[in-house]
Amino acid sequence: MWSANDDLSAELAPGRIVEDLRRDPVVLPDGTSVPLTFSGGVCNWKPDEDVRGLISRADGGLYGAKARGGNIVLYID
Repeated sequence: MWSANDDLSAELAPGRIVEDLRRDPVVLPDGTSVPLTFSGGVCNWKPDEDVRGLISRADGGLYGAKARGGNIVLYID
């Protein structure tokens, strides 16, 4: 499991979350193991872009990740 003190770039963190969730399911108080998934869209802000454009591109990546079956992160240019 990674922590905030690790030397990871923002681009690598979402992929690490996906891998950690695959590897370590949540165990409920009754002992039931529950696998969790994470789908995401990540993009870098462009200097000429407003916040709506940034969110729209990231949202497009999220829907693209879900369309591919989920449990992945898509990085959008």
